[in-house]
Amino acid sequence: MEGGNPVSTVEQEGRKLPTLGQRIYFLFERIRRPDGEKWTHEQVATFVAEKMGVSMGRQYISVLIRDRKANPSRAHLQGLAMFFGVSAAYFFDDEKSAEIARQVEVAVALRDPRTRQLALRLLQATEPSDVSLVADVVGAIGDRPALRHALEVLLSLDDARLQAAVDVLKGVTAATGSQDAAS
Repeated sequence: MEGGNPVSTVEQEGRKLPTLGQRIYFLFERIRRPDGEKWTHEQVATFVAEKMGVSMGRQYISVLIRDRKANPSRAHLQGLAMFFGVSAAYFFDDEKSAEIARQVEVAVALRDPRTRQLALRLLQATEPSDVSLVADVVGAIGDRPALRHALEVLLSLDDARLQAAVDVLKGVTAATGSQDAAS
């Protein structure tokens, strides 16, 4: 990606929160063109300049991603939000930002047909009130094919074998916990 990965964060109430640059970088990394390639800074800057009627170039986006511009205009941020299809609140509200980032991760994970199929199987096997839990699982397995495979195997088990697997996992967890406590 043009501009590199920003590493700075801000502290708020003991939590590390992503900086504006990290939030923008996340969008470039996760939201892709229809062909799967990353958007270039030039493509995004051209869109924002045309749609918002503000001057913007690829270098300006690099400056934003590196957190070298402390107070970009609202029009620039609204243009970025419009381009990537997220609410402008992503840039202004920490709670909304975290929720939108989670939604983006789920959407990215659902691009994979096997993950989509797994999500449908999970939804069929759970209560309607568990939809957000399924979304969390889908977001977590996005880039982890081994985890997706493990869930596929678990979903293929009958009730008795599934219960046996749960018992084994509980035993491993208990044994690991007691070993950690002994250390």
